[in-house]
Amino acid sequence: MHTTLAYLDPGSSSAIIQILAGGFAALAVAGKLFWHRILSVLRIRNDDEDGANEL
Repeated sequence: MHTTLAYLDPGSSSAIIQILAGGFAALAVAGKLFWHRILSVLRIRNDDEDGANEL
C-alpha cells in the first residue's frame, strides 16, 4: 500500500478559493443575461422595459 503525502500551502488554497468565487460570479452573470434573453423571447418582457428610456 502506497501513501501519498500532499501539502497545500495558504497561497494555493487562496488561489483555489479565488477560482471558485470567479466561477460562481461568471455563472451568475451568464445566468442573468440568459434569463433576460428567455423573457424577451417569450415576450414576457420587452426590450424597452429594461429601464433605459430614451428621450
